[in-house]
Amino acid sequence: MKLFRFSLLALLCGSAPLAFSAPLQLDMAQLARSKYEISQQNHDVMPAWRSLQHKADQALTHPLYSITQKSASAPAGNPHDYYSFSDYWWPNPKTADGLPWVRKDGQMNPAAVGKQSDKSHLNGMIDDVWNLALAWQLSGKTTYAEKARQQLVNWFITPETRMTPNLIYAQSIPGHKGVRGTGILDGRVLVRLIDAIELLHDGGQLDDKTWQGLRNWYRDYYRWLTTSENGKKEDAADNNHGTWYDVQVAAIALWLGDKEAAKQRLMFSAGQRVPQQFDAKGVPQTEIGRTRSWHYSNFILDAYNQLGRLGERAGVNVWQAISGEHSLQNGYLYVAQFVDSQTPWPYPNIEPFKPDDALENMVSAAHAWPENNTLQSKAKWLLNRNKTAIINLIFER
Repeated sequence: MKLFRFSLLALLCGSAPLAFSAPLQLDMAQLARSKYEISQQNHDVMPAWRSLQHKADQALTHPLYSITQKSASAPAGNPHDYYSFSDYWWPNPKTADGLPWVRKDGQMNPAAVGKQSDKSHLNGMIDDVWNLALAWQLSGKTTYAEKARQQLVNWFITPETRMTPNLIYAQSIPGHKGVRGTGILDGRVLVRLIDAIELLHDGGQLDDKTWQGLRNWYRDYYRWLTTSENGKKEDAADNNHGTWYDVQVAAIALWLGDKEAAKQRLMFSAGQRVPQQFDAKGVPQTEIGRTRSWHYSNFILDAYNQLGRLGERAGVNVWQAISGEHSLQNGYLYVAQFVDSQTPWPYPNIEPFKPDDALENMVSAAHAWPENNTLQSKAKWLLNRNKTAIINLIFER
């Protein structure tokens, strides 16, 4: 892998890290402001609060999710092993048994989120815990926190229903053999869950024994993530997969207290991923060839949103990643020019163009570069279009 020079001084000049017993990415000051504004019925936050409250109320009615709910076990036969199918692979129409499956980029196979797959269960559990934890934080309603606790215990701790801490069989492709790293992408949602866990624990809604049990699961997963052949393959990926791998490694290391490992990973992301993935104009070279290129151009930036915020905690200024003419800021500015604009997106896109896909990216960029009027205006335009989005409650507007 070609190495790129970057300024260690620039990367290490970030805000001082906070205590690790707090959420890694959430803006707690903004949450406090939102809680007050909700109490005052502030019209700027009420649409987003009502949306979150509705999601949390719905989550109260959901059964407990479990890794053992799928209709078919992973190849090893252990129902506790996570098992999912790669999104864009389909049965082969040219063979009697449909094997080996063939790739149709951008065309989602319903089996990827069907009853045989754990993906929808994992995502459902994490969505519910996230919404419940936030709703508890903003309302004080303990029934939200208790349901979140039950979901966490059922998925990660209870022996009969817990998930094995690895993704060996994630994004499987029937008919294809060999070790695959791409399934680790399914684990990116585990990062968001850390902040929900910390909200509940810091607020006295998650006892120390349960909290430690969750950390033990993440520790085992981190060990597999960083030592397995699957992990090594994903680490070597030069597209969004590699960046999302970095997010998982950096976040979990930071949460578990290995700040040095987190810093090393964040510096790798800033110093090597950025100049490899974005050209001098900010075009995400690894994503524009996809059939859903607008989605994937935003998807890779979403990973950098998280790396940037993690860097703020670890003391690594990922936002200011620069190598020659390549910079992370240019990546955001490139996408920004197609938001609130008549300029057509110039790359393949088999689905309708949705400017709202850039919402979290523009809000994150406006936070990272408050002096940039373009990024500020794009974020404001998107927030005005998305008043029910929960991002209105958790990050500075």
